[in-house]
Order: sequence, then structure tokens, then C-alpha cells
Amino acid sequence: MTASGGLALRGGKVDRINHRRKVRLEVMAAAFAEFAETLSDAGVDLNDPSSLSSTEAQSAIAAAGEAFSSPEVQEASENMSEYLEEVCEG
Repeated sequence: MTASGGLALRGGKVDRINHRRKVRLEVMAAAFAEFAETLSDAGVDLNDPSSLSSTEAQSAIAAAGEAFSSPEVQEASENMSEYLEEVCEG
């Protein structure tokens, strides 16, 4: 099952994702959604490299990156990175 179903693979075993990890993933998902929406609203199409070259696109990319700058997103990212390093060791 997926994280929404509460199960994840860990070292070949099934491990229930605890509530805090689920919340952290939701925080990060919201940041990615905001990032994508900002780019889309500005007409940036990541499948079309030519859409990235304009000054407007560059400004939109910089603005979209702000979605990842909040302390909440930073903390969620750091915590999930630590968790993944722990789980994926060896």
C-alpha cells in the first residue's frame, strides 16, 4: 500500500508509517503543489525547455522556489531525509 494506506516497505518488512511522517509528507506535497501551480500560472512548461528561457519564466521559477523556504517545509524535508537515510542504510 501507499503512504495514504499507512504501509511502507522497510528493509523487506512492512512498517506502518506513523502520523508525524505522514504529516511531513503532506507538508512537502503541498509545497510541491504550490511550486507546480506557480509555474503553471506563469506559463512555464517543464516539458518544454524553450518555456524556461524568458525573463518572466526565470522570475516565476524563483518565486515558485519560495514554496520550499518556509520553516515548516524545511523541517519536514530535513526530518524525512534523516528517516530515509536511516531506512536505506546498508
